Amino acid sequence: MIATSVTALTEPLPEAAELDARLGALRRLFPRAIVDRYLRTMPAFGTRVVLAPGAAVVGDVELGDDVSIWYGAVLRGDLAGVSVGARSNIQDGSVVHVADGGACRIGEETVVGHRAMLHACRVGDGLSHRDAGDDPRRRRHRARLGRGRGGARDAADGHPAAQPRAGRAPRASSSHSREKDEAFHRAMAHKYVRLKETYRCDSFHDDAGRTVKPALFFGLTAALALGACGKVSGDAATGAAGASGASIDGAGTAGATETGAAAACQTPGPAPTSAP
Repeated sequence: MIATSVTALTEPLPEAAELDARLGALRRLFPRAIVDRYLRTMPAFGTRVVLAPGAAVVGDVELGDDVSIWYGAVLRGDLAGVSVGARSNIQDGSVVHVADGGACRIGEETVVGHRAMLHACRVGDGLSHRDAGDDPRRRRHRARLGRGRGGARDAADGHPAAQPRAGRAPRASSSHSREKDEAFHRAMAHKYVRLKETYRCDSFHDDAGRTVKPALFFGLTAALALGACGKVSGDAATGAAGASGASIDGAGTAGATETGAAAACQTPGPAPTSAP
């Protein structure tokens, strides 16, 4: 950490009004969550993303397809970025944060348990980060991870984020055991995909769930009003309400994708039975 790395602003950015208009459009997609910008960065969402009420996603945060962020979780990407891979989930009360030059990257089909803490680290695919729980040993070693590919390393100092308990030698594990663990973690990630789809298509059905890339264009607010669907371009919004949502890239171009809340309530595919 660098104590002198942040220079405070004395007034809003010159383009603050434009940025806030784009932010307002994002907030309409998840009206019961907290979505905010940091300077010129704001979140980017894949398809069928769920932000539960009270979840906070701030700044340079990118969420892949079918990601779910649950009640009270916080993802704050200000000093660096946060990314969460497809079909991963961040469960209730967890905190994902960054350091100066130290992003936090979470892979695909990874489960981050309740009240977990991830700080400026990299977590591979098909992993399970244990929750804080009520076990004081687990709270003390909250960065311990289930086995899987990629592991987790602290991006700030390069040391492994998962450490064995003091006084105990690391437990050897066979490749078969690792593959079995990874298959289980991926199956749990798919369980949460099904769980978030149940929420999204029932109690969250009035929330707009469609793809948005935020570094976009003028006139987005009207195009992404709650319930609006159709194609969106950098200069205008066209198309009546239908089965597709707006998929927008950083250049401001767009195409229709089947991500609208009404059309996308479909049963997800079965969970994998073995690690890929």
